[in-house]
Order: sequence, then C-alpha cells, then structure tokens
Amino acid sequence: GLDTSSSMDAVSPKRLVQADNIIFTTRGSRKKRYGLTRYDNGAVMDPAVARDMRGGFDFWRLTGTSRTQRLVFFAGGRLYADNADGIFADVTGTTALVSADRVTFDVIVGMLVAGFENVVPQRWTQTGNFTNLGGTPPRGSLVRKAFGRLWLAGINTAPHRLAYSAADDPENWTLAAGGGDMDLDVGDRDPVGITAIFPQFHNFLYVAKRRSIMRLDNETAPSLFNLQTVVEGIGCVEHNSVVAVGNDIYFASERGYHKLSATEKQGDVEESFLSFKVHTIFQNEIDFALAKNMWAVHIPEIDSIMLSYTRRGSPTSRDGILFHLSLGEWFRWNEMDLAAPLIYLNTQRNARCLIGDETGRVGLLDRDTVTDFGSRVDAIFRTGIIYPDGNPTSQWGFKSLTVVFRPQGAYNFTVRVQIDGQETDTLLFDQSG
Repeated sequence: GLDTSSSMDAVSPKRLVQADNIIFTTRGSRKKRYGLTRYDNGAVMDPAVARDMRGGFDFWRLTGTSRTQRLVFFAGGRLYADNADGIFADVTGTTALVSADRVTFDVIVGMLVAGFENVVPQRWTQTGNFTNLGGTPPRGSLVRKAFGRLWLAGINTAPHRLAYSAADDPENWTLAAGGGDMDLDVGDRDPVGITAIFPQFHNFLYVAKRRSIMRLDNETAPSLFNLQTVVEGIGCVEHNSVVAVGNDIYFASERGYHKLSATEKQGDVEESFLSFKVHTIFQNEIDFALAKNMWAVHIPEIDSIMLSYTRRGSPTSRDGILFHLSLGEWFRWNEMDLAAPLIYLNTQRNARCLIGDETGRVGLLDRDTVTDFGSRVDAIFRTGIIYPDGNPTSQWGFKSLTVVFRPQGAYNFTVRVQIDGQETDTLLFDQSG
C-alpha cells in the first residue's frame, strides 16, 4: 500500500511511495481503478450547475407494500431527484437555498430531511417539492436520526448546541412533547463547536467537536440523557467524513483518519489512528478550512472507504484517499472530480458508487470502463529505493526486468527504472498480446 511518511530508502519494497488511481483486488494485487460512465441523462442538472455540487443521498421510502427509490442531489443551490433512472427533476421548494452551503441528509418516519447552514432544514416524502421542516427546528446543517428522534447541530448562532425532536415526530420540537436542546460544554475552548453527529452506535450517540468526542446514552426521558467526554484532543472535522461499517465508525480529524470501535466492556469505545502511513497527505495537502467539502463513503465493491477532500489551493474536491478495510492499506485517486460520492442500490440490488461532479454530471464507478467519461485516466505506481538484500552498500548487476501482469485490454503501460540515480530506462509493455 501507500507509504508517504517514510523516506525513500526506508520504504519496504512491498510498499509504494506513489499509488495514484489504483485499487486493491481481494487477492491484494494492484490494478487501475474503475472508470466513470454517465448515469444521468444530462437534461436538467448538467446545463444548470456551473459549480457547487454539494452532496447526494439514496432515499428509499415504503409506499403501500412496496419501496420506492429516489436519488437526490443538492447542486447549484437546487435539489434534484430521479426515479433511480438518471432522469432528474428539480424538486426545490420555495425556500431559497445557498449554493455553497454544506448539506447533510437522513431519513426518519419515511421523510428525507436535508440540513443546511443558512436555512431551516428541508423535508421531502417523494411527492411534490421539498418544504420547510415543520415545527420550530433550529437552522442546523447537521442532521442525524437516533433513538427515534431527529437531532440537529451545526447551528451558526449556537455552535455548541444539540437539539432534538420529539420521539417519532421530527416536526415537533416542543419541550412538552419531549423535544428540546442542550449546550455541550460551551466553555471548553473548542475553536468550532459541534462538527459531527455520528450514527447511533451500540445504543449510544457520539457527538464530535473539533477536538473532542462526547457520548450520550439512551434514556427514555430526554432530561436524563447522560453526557460524557470519551475522547479528548481528537475530534472530527466534518460530519460527512463519518461513515459506519459493521461494528466500527470511521471519521476524519485534524490529525488524520480514525476508527471508533466498541470494546468488550459495555459502553466503552476505543479510538484507533489509521493514517500514519499517509500522514503527510493529511497534514500537507488537505485544506481543513474547506473541510465541509469532505465526503466519506464505504464502497463495498472494493471493500474500501473513500474520503474525498479539497487540496490546498483548489476550491473543489479533486482528490480522494482510500483505505482498504480487509488489507489495511492506503491508496489514492487524484485528478478526479469527487464533489458528491454516494452509494446506491442498482436494479440488481448491488451496492454501487455514484459520483456527482462540479459540472452537474453524475457518473457511475464502472468496473468495465477505464476512462472517466471518455477521458484518459493515468494509474501510477512508484516504489521507494529497493536494495535487493536490504543492504544499501552491496553492489549488484541488474541484467533484466520482468513484469508479472494480467492483460486488461488493448492498452500499453510504461515502466521506468532508475539505477544508482543514473539515466532512467523507459520500457513499454503491450497488453494486447
């Protein structure tokens, strides 16, 4: 896997100092990543969206005895939905949305709720257009369903406040009905306030600030919710960087990428730091001032978590760092518009990855394609300095180079070899046979 933290002469021969636009197979071998084919028909979003594709969601709802599926994207300040067929329609309501706002989504009692930074949360039940969420919810950009309630945070006027609705009624926020709010350790000197609400985890709700993580337990009476700080010094930089897989929750912090796991002791969790091998990417490349552009998804097809991020000096997310869960290895995708990735179920009920980009296109990550919408994709592997016996002072005479590969179509690939810092030899391999 990728190792950008070690020096060139200290990297294991089995590791890479550059691993761009690749994936790992289930056998651990490396190959070029899948390309993108067009999912949407280009009729609505494509001409309307010049920038600010902010996020998407796969929304399923029980209608009668059947479930209906709608894919929803927030792009260019508008909300769009299709019938899982790539034909999108504008379903924005009367409330004017801010195109640069963060958007978060969750579903409760058959209702899709979208949270924004500058307007009241929006609701949709797959009919008509989005409308304002009922009751008196705060303007919170972070929404999450937990304990049968809707939780809201990311409130500009009260950044440390966590609000919750009545049970099974996301449009009732009154104290009499069981709704309310709480301010989480306002005097803790955190520079931002609440940055993420994690998915409900082993009957607990974890709420992150920039530099801490707190836990709420599930009590019947809201006034009895018990608050406890479980992680100090490490928090979460973005709600949409959080993804739950099995019995673990993954999230991004100022330090890097982490895993929160349950321990054998009931109620205890353990935080693990995963990204040491790619620490320099997190510290030298990511623009944390634009952390709200981050999105993390688990792509089951390659058993990897992808975190898209905005590189310093860029206004949009064109890079992704990926972690293979089974192998524990890192790799990356670059020069790829990763504004709004989501996982959806296709007609065969396979989980597949869609990626909305800044031009309003929606692409399907397609294992049978080697280009992005017809444009070339370069996969690059680069090792560190290899000493055949591990001893940098030994002298060896290199006579030949052999590459073991399986042909992947009528394409060429190039291998460049440099020995003792001398002239680089370039070798071209033809896969067509």
